Amino acid sequence: PAGIINGPVWINEIHYDNAGGDVNEFIEIAGRAGTNLGTGYELFLYNGSTGNMGGTYNSVPLTGIIPDQSNGYGTIAFFIPGIENGPSDGIAFVKGGTVLQFLSYEGVMTAIGGPANGMVSTDIGVSETGNEPVGQSLRLSGNGTAYNNFVWNGPSAANPATPDAVNQGQSFPAQPPVGLTVTFNQTTMPGACAQSQIIKRTWSTTDACGNTAVYTQTITVSDNAGPTIVCKNATVNLDIFGNAVVTQAQLLQSVSDNCAPGNNIVVTPPGPFTFTCVHQGTVQSVVLTASDACGNTSSCIAQVTVNPFERCTPKILISDPCVCKNNDTTLFDGQFGETIKIESLAGQTWSIIAVSGLYLSNSPQPPSAPTLATVALCPSA
Repeated sequence: PAGIINGPVWINEIHYDNAGGDVNEFIEIAGRAGTNLGTGYELFLYNGSTGNMGGTYNSVPLTGIIPDQSNGYGTIAFFIPGIENGPSDGIAFVKGGTVLQFLSYEGVMTAIGGPANGMVSTDIGVSETGNEPVGQSLRLSGNGTAYNNFVWNGPSAANPATPDAVNQGQSFPAQPPVGLTVTFNQTTMPGACAQSQIIKRTWSTTDACGNTAVYTQTITVSDNAGPTIVCKNATVNLDIFGNAVVTQAQLLQSVSDNCAPGNNIVVTPPGPFTFTCVHQGTVQSVVLTASDACGNTSSCIAQVTVNPFERCTPKILISDPCVCKNNDTTLFDGQFGETIKIESLAGQTWSIIAVSGLYLSNSPQPPSAPTLATVALCPSA
């Protein structure tokens, strides 16, 4: 199965020498698909023909999980520049300090130092002369699921190198299922809210002798993620009464949930939102909160710009010049009229709370004394 730590693995293909400068030197590992080579597998290279006289000259920690390229088996190639060209050079394939294979080419050697110290190599019996063109290799061929099922082959133009792929002439038989057949039954119970549930699975397996093992698994499905809510901004103008109304829909761009349908999401406050002269010339923040059936919440902020409105500040306008009534009888008792206008919001009622030297427009004509204006009420236009 995928993800196994250990499985049958072996050195499957080697390239170390070609005509001219050596190119794309590699050592390929083959084995059971799912084997994790990053769990302590290493390659140690031994030189048996120079001053090292059997000593190790390089080590490569391996990584990667062997893929399934054919019937549950596959390969991974490791490109290693500077692999020695022989004679009597070796490769130790090691797992956690234990030597799995100690192979050599162009002769047998005895390892000095490293994990294969004192071990005598197994010569694979084929080699690269250095006259072959780039693209050839030493490779295993045959049919099987372990190293001993295959044989080594020398360089061949008809069967070129295949790093990271099954070798030409190599095959892996279909594998029977690993282990016993396992079945399960399950029951489902609703959870605390519509989007949650509790699943109980009972797994069982029976061997050839009738022995049965049972395991109960509980899976709790919970909705603990809040809805996704996106606000949008708005700009409003106050009407002649100094009011502006914005609905929730004008501030809500979208709302959704990973479990609940949109019509099961509640957005608060519901609105509408009213703005007055107190807010003119400002930007007001409105927080919208979405709640799903499981009580998860998310919020967003909409910015409402309330444009300035002059009539929010009342103005007293006096019409000039004075309008004389030409009803004087002396130099000092003539009457004139003055219009006082208040410009403000519609629907307002204004109160005169104090007067000084003002007379009613319907005062009697001279020489009678005018009627002094008193506190009164008058609606603005």
